[in-house]
Amino acid sequence: MNTRLQRICRLEPVAHTLTRLCLADQELTKLEALCLPHLRHLSLADEHYGTNPITAETGYKIFVVNQLKQVRILDGLEIQSTDQRFAEDEYMQRELLGAFRALEDVVTKGRKAMADEHARHQLMREKHTTALHHKLQSLQQDYLAQLDSLITQSVLAMEHQVDALFELLERRAVAEEEQALAVAQLQTSATTFHHVADSSPDFRYIASLFEARHRTDDDVDWKVLQLYKCHTSLRQQPFSPDGKPSPSVPLFLAGQAALVHSFFTDNVLPPSSWLASDPAIATIGHADHCHMLVCHVASTVQVHEVHVEGGAWDEQLLVHTERHATLWTKVHFHMHSRVTSVVYLPPAAPSTSCPSTVDVIPVYYAVCAATPCTVDEAELQRLLHDAGHPPSVGGAACGTDKDTADALLQQCQARMRKEVEAYQRHLWDDLQPDRIRVPEDVQSLQQALDHLRSHIQEEQDTQVCTHLIFVHALTALTELP
Repeated sequence: MNTRLQRICRLEPVAHTLTRLCLADQELTKLEALCLPHLRHLSLADEHYGTNPITAETGYKIFVVNQLKQVRILDGLEIQSTDQRFAEDEYMQRELLGAFRALEDVVTKGRKAMADEHARHQLMREKHTTALHHKLQSLQQDYLAQLDSLITQSVLAMEHQVDALFELLERRAVAEEEQALAVAQLQTSATTFHHVADSSPDFRYIASLFEARHRTDDDVDWKVLQLYKCHTSLRQQPFSPDGKPSPSVPLFLAGQAALVHSFFTDNVLPPSSWLASDPAIATIGHADHCHMLVCHVASTVQVHEVHVEGGAWDEQLLVHTERHATLWTKVHFHMHSRVTSVVYLPPAAPSTSCPSTVDVIPVYYAVCAATPCTVDEAELQRLLHDAGHPPSVGGAACGTDKDTADALLQQCQARMRKEVEAYQRHLWDDLQPDRIRVPEDVQSLQQALDHLRSHIQEEQDTQVCTHLIFVHALTALTELP
């Protein structure tokens, strides 16, 4: 049976009276319970009885001298003042070395943590920078693809528009060629033609008649291309270009070049023809271009007047309108809310004959071309002028395409700014926890270091006080009788 003591406890009742303890040949490993205020003699190792495990530890005597400062005799040997000072110095040296090692460990760990954090920051920055680079490159590629698509669409639309304009110019050239050929064939001693420049008052006046009767709901406008003044043996009543009242309202007779040729050479009109006070009515039934005579009816002509309630003039109305057998039929009708328009129909004649043109006096011979309302006449003239020098794609970019390109650029820049802001936000979110944690670690380490320093200072102060008490006690003992 093992009766050796492994620990000592509950010595409080005898703490103030116990001065001597012989604990040799035991199994004590701790001495906390031996901190008795009046303990003077302590024996843990004896040559005859044995020792304790704690006595085999390195620095055992120094430890006991520092922990149990009230003990004067240890293991049969008196503790001298030199032993006390040596123990204190050894203890302080060990404490300082331990503190320095702890401080060195703290610094080493801090440096390693900073190096690891720096490496992590670099890795995070490279990761987010690479992702941002790919996103910005993708946005740039999308923008370039949209811009290429816009340029392609713009070029195709421009080519389509240019083709349409050139086709229109070609039709105009054909019409002018037909008129020039007709004028050359009709130049006789009885009928002559004088070309009217487009800057002359006569040309501007005839062109204004077309513009004044322009209909906003029409898809095309009729433009006067070339104008000739007719000189015939018939008596003429000139129109008034200045807008003053004239003896006769100008009437418009439209048809192909064959109609003009038969009018001057054969002095006849087809039964299906009509003369209108509105050039838009005269051009009904013509698609691309027409030859038009601006004329008036002799004041001596007797007419049969008819009033028709209709919204527009067409061939059906022409067929169903009752004509006079020998007189010209003057048809009055209202076109919606506009002023009354007048159409002259030649006398009804047998199908084998045509009415005479003796009552119709030509004044001008014009060729007109149908132009879509969407076509800019100035653009058409510029295209005709620059036909030999086609503009580049960049120089021909219209305002709409430029606005669209600017909008695409602004959209791309906005998306790039958004991606950069997201990059900064995500990078900050990844770095912010470590940014907050590092100061906390430094602060905690600083607190631990301060606590260790204060503990060392307290130990030093305690040892100094204990030494003073020991000196005073020793002095008092020596003074006893």
